[in-house]
Amino acid sequence: MNRDGLDDAVLVAEKSDSSNFRQNRESLGASVLNLNPRRLIILFRTPGGFDKILGRDDLLPSEHDEEVPCLADRLDGGGVSIKRGNLVLELHTWLSCGSYGVRHETFTFRPEGARMRLIGYDRSEFSRSSGEQSDFSINYLTGRKKITKELNAFRDSKPEVSWEKFPLQRRFYLDDISLDCDPTDPVSRNNWCR
Repeated sequence: MNRDGLDDAVLVAEKSDSSNFRQNRESLGASVLNLNPRRLIILFRTPGGFDKILGRDDLLPSEHDEEVPCLADRLDGGGVSIKRGNLVLELHTWLSCGSYGVRHETFTFRPEGARMRLIGYDRSEFSRSSGEQSDFSINYLTGRKKITKELNAFRDSKPEVSWEKFPLQRRFYLDDISLDCDPTDPVSRNNWCR
């Protein structure tokens, strides 16, 4: 990631406090909810070892959600990885009750000095009942947004694709944004839901 030819590392650490394992009082979802917080840690390798670039406890969701016990682990079907020198965070929203909607979000960051700059955001929404799907993609380097509608996973469809240009008013960095939100249009948000 650090573009110096050395292998960097990204870790997801989870607390193992027994008081954060709670019995699910609802009949749906996991019988025991793991509410332990997770920490994202980014380490850049140096000739002398590793330098910690970021450690955040308030970014990644816990495995379960007490208010929505049938919500699957949002890191399943996604997670945290390094791809082509970029940090990629993928969050997947899937419920076993109460909703047919599925959402997959991908946040792509690249190193910029000692910070991680958001360069791309992709969101796909899908209905398990109708098959209807829409995709939304933002490139924060070029200032272009792509919206794809009229997709259907169950039958052939002719997608409707539109492109928009938007002014690059500010940069978003991993250390000052929140991923646990539902922005309808993150381009117009000043602080990415924070």
